[in-house]
Amino acid sequence: MGHGKVIKLSKTFKLGYLVTVWHSCFQSKRHRLKSLLLLLLLPTTTTTMTTATATTTTFVLLLLLLLTTSTMTTTCIYYYYLLLLLLLHSTTTTTTTTTTSTTILLLLLLLYYFYYYYYPSPTTTTTATATTATAATTTTATAAAATTTTTTTASDLLLLLLLLQLLLLLLLLLLLLLLLLLLLLLLQLLHLLLLLLLLLFLLLLLLLLLLLLLLLLLLLLLLLLLLLLLLLLLLTTK
Repeated sequence: MGHGKVIKLSKTFKLGYLVTVWHSCFQSKRHRLKSLLLLLLLPTTTTTMTTATATTTTFVLLLLLLLTTSTMTTTCIYYYYLLLLLLLHSTTTTTTTTTTSTTILLLLLLLYYFYYYYYPSPTTTTTATATTATAATTTTATAAAATTTTTTTASDLLLLLLLLQLLLLLLLLLLLLLLLLLLLLLLQLLHLLLLLLLLLFLLLLLLLLLLLLLLLLLLLLLLLLLLLLLLLLLLTTK
């Protein structure tokens, strides 16, 4: 089996996996059209991707997933996370790109866990309000309207909170990138300072050499003067 056949098999496996999840998780046509955007944006090819394109496609896909979380079950979202991990792992060849994309996906999965377990889900609120509405038979119409409005506002607020958490995570990542850039600039400044110190050291060495040469010249002049004095003394004694 050649290398091309392996790539074809991986493409068909990914597309088949995506189609089965797409048909099993979405029931209405409107949400299927929403999820069709995911199918168009998923990197199904096995070409090489850079770090920036991989992270941007990951963020776009996960934001689109957040738009369709109201009709998706938790197992469907886990399937989509696994699918994104498989696709990013197969499309990116460099290790840094793969590690950054997987860490971003894992952080967003932890945010989804926090959203699902620490906030009340809209299904539980609807079931609780339905039971209370059946118990109270006198004000059925007003209670149903109130419960629908409260559940819609609660789901909207939960989505806003989750989007705010994602924005905070993005801001933290940007701050980390800025810190890395500052560290790189500091390293470059330290490099320049070391170069300046080396230049100063070389200049000092040159000055010392010039001083030594001057001292040698002075010694030679003194020796010449002594020789001249000796010659004069010899001439005068004769």
